[in-house]
Amino acid sequence: MARTGDATIDYGTLLGDGIELVVDSATLIDTAARRVRPASGRALDYDYVVHAVGSIGTTPPSVPGAAEFAVPLAEFEDAERLRARQEELPRDAQSPWSAAG
Repeated sequence: MARTGDATIDYGTLLGDGIELVVDSATLIDTAARRVRPASGRALDYDYVVHAVGSIGTTPPSVPGAAEFAVPLAEFEDAERLRARQEELPRDAQSPWSAAG
C-alpha cells in the first residue's frame, strides 16, 4: 500500500564508524593499490569497495500491454510517480495477484 512512510534518516548516518558514503562516478578503480579515483578528483583508499553500477528502467516493446500499464522503477522519481498512481486507487482496490486462483 502506498504511503507507508517517507525516508526520514540520512543514509550516511546509518553507516558505522570509519565508513564513508561516497556517491560519485569512478574514473579509475586500482585494485592493486586499493584506491578509487572518483570524477570529483579526490583519490580514496579503501578496504572494501561496493561498485553499484545503477540501473535503467525500460519497457520492452515485445511484451503486450507493457507500454500502457508497466511502471518503470529504476529511479527515486519513478518510485514517487508509482506512489502517486497508487494513491489514486480506491482504498478497497485489490491486486490481480492477490485474488485466489
